[in-house]
Amino acid sequence: MSSQDLFNKMVSDGGKAIVGGRCYVNKPLSGDIDTSELKGRGITELWFTKGGITSLNGLPDGLKRLVVRENQLNSLPTNELPNLVILDAESNNIHDTNMETLLNLTHLNLAKNQLRQIGDLPPKLIEANFDYNPDLNSIDLEGAKLCKKMSCRGSKAITIHCANNECNIITDDGARIRRGGGPKKTVKASDIIAYPDPEEAFDKYYQLKADYEDSIKKAIRKIKGAEKMPKQERVKKARQYVPKCVSCDRNGGTHFDRSMDKVLTARCAVKSNPCELHIEIKLGDDMEPSETIDYFEQYIAKIKDNIIRLKLDTLFNYVTEHESVDKFTKLSGNLNNPALTKQLSEYKHFFENQMNNPETNQTIRTVTERIYERLADVHRILDEYRQNSENKRLMKDIGRILAEIDIETKMLRRLKYPIMEMIEDREGHQVLKQKPYYLQSYVEPEVVHFRYGSKRKDKTTMIQDKSTKDESTKDKSIEEDKSVTEEDDYVQVSPEFKPALPYEQTGTTVVWNDDGYKAVWTRLPQKYQTLLLQHSGLMRETMDVLAEKYTSTKSFVPEFVLPRDTLIPPNISGTADLDFGNIIINDLVSGLAEVQRNILANEVRGNPRTSPMTEPEKKTLENILKQMLMDVMRK
Repeated sequence: MSSQDLFNKMVSDGGKAIVGGRCYVNKPLSGDIDTSELKGRGITELWFTKGGITSLNGLPDGLKRLVVRENQLNSLPTNELPNLVILDAESNNIHDTNMETLLNLTHLNLAKNQLRQIGDLPPKLIEANFDYNPDLNSIDLEGAKLCKKMSCRGSKAITIHCANNECNIITDDGARIRRGGGPKKTVKASDIIAYPDPEEAFDKYYQLKADYEDSIKKAIRKIKGAEKMPKQERVKKARQYVPKCVSCDRNGGTHFDRSMDKVLTARCAVKSNPCELHIEIKLGDDMEPSETIDYFEQYIAKIKDNIIRLKLDTLFNYVTEHESVDKFTKLSGNLNNPALTKQLSEYKHFFENQMNNPETNQTIRTVTERIYERLADVHRILDEYRQNSENKRLMKDIGRILAEIDIETKMLRRLKYPIMEMIEDREGHQVLKQKPYYLQSYVEPEVVHFRYGSKRKDKTTMIQDKSTKDESTKDKSIEEDKSVTEEDDYVQVSPEFKPALPYEQTGTTVVWNDDGYKAVWTRLPQKYQTLLLQHSGLMRETMDVLAEKYTSTKSFVPEFVLPRDTLIPPNISGTADLDFGNIIINDLVSGLAEVQRNILANEVRGNPRTSPMTEPEKKTLENILKQMLMDVMRK
């Protein structure tokens, strides 16, 4: 029976899919589905279970809620839904959509799709979820002025335009949020633009600095080119020229600086009531710790040599006593510079910690012991196979154990040598270079502050603006309440559709209705059971996978089952946090040892990675992650 025939049968007069004004399709469908059978039957809600639906047509005009999660929809029939209030199409394959015809839409969920740009959102939209659309780079909320909450996590570089300053926008580091309406590419004085990503911050910093210096040069050239003004007066006026601040555009200028300890700063130089311009970026260090230590030690040794030479020159009267005192004061100041001493001490401490990290060494010992235990299992099974060669299951067990040994060996290699690369030596030979530390793990660039574009107003202006803002906010809140009240006739309470489960759960007690599921459950570690009991969705997904394997092989080896929505490879934020697209996995990974998180991050970054991860590389990363999380469950 085709999916279309199955749908027609379920919604026919004798079908059980329709309850009141709601239709629940509890069997998976695929392909194009025509829902014309529902027209004229007063259907206000339509729910589809997980399947492979690629398109929906003929939807009822009176539909107010549409839920079609975990399917393969390529687009949405928005022109057929003039009365839709709630749309939930999470985990599909939607690339673009036009929402401007959904005039009554208040709640929208398009997480985990393939959206690239989002615009023309409905005017009554209150809440939207666009999480984990990997190619999403732009969201325009200008038309959705009533929007109170919008989430777009999982997008590395995204620009958001929002007219409602009170909208709660949830993003990852690196997002650019522009509030207050107006032209999308114009930075208004009321805007605060943040650049958490160091590379973007560097670009913006030097762009501001270059624009500032160019404006000064142009102003000076203009003064010098004034032919009607005497030359002496032109020189005097050029020297007295006061540039404008790049942020507040007032006379006084901007102070750009790079300190000795590699920190870029920019502050407003207006003496009276400076604006809130505050940029502070710590530059990273791309030298290897051993090379950096050698550099500092050679620098110190050179200063000491110069002091010895100065003493000899003074002894043999090659320099005067006055010159000798001045040079010695300068050299001793450089030698006893507290910043130099502190940096050298920090580098040595870091290098020693990387080479002899107790936590790393303990993990290496644990992984090594597991490898030897598995090798012993292989020898034991081989001996058993020699005695009973008819038992084919023994060879499958050996294959499984060898796969586990391969994963453990790769983990051990990454623990000992996080960086491995082939380089060409002086004789032109390819040699393996292994480094026991991460280059990026010492001093990474960091954006401490990046506040730009906000004027500091005088008290009178602030009081006037506050009163105006209060009045406008008051009027706006009245409009919002009025618009929301218009939809009070539709109550957003629809029960989630729950298909029959192979178990019944009461608190922490589980009664299994299937022997296969029960056999798997009793063999899981206690900590794993506790985790699954706290998350019903993960429990069903995990038990389905493990029970299927147990049924087909009649043997059971505990393994951690990653949720279907786990991102492999994960996104890496500017602070090196790993985002796997699933809050449960993210919490577990954040609890791993730092050395384990570094292994995962380095697997994603490469040395460095010049092309996307291949499928075998993704599989290796997935296996390493599953092994780490299973070790956590066994503790």
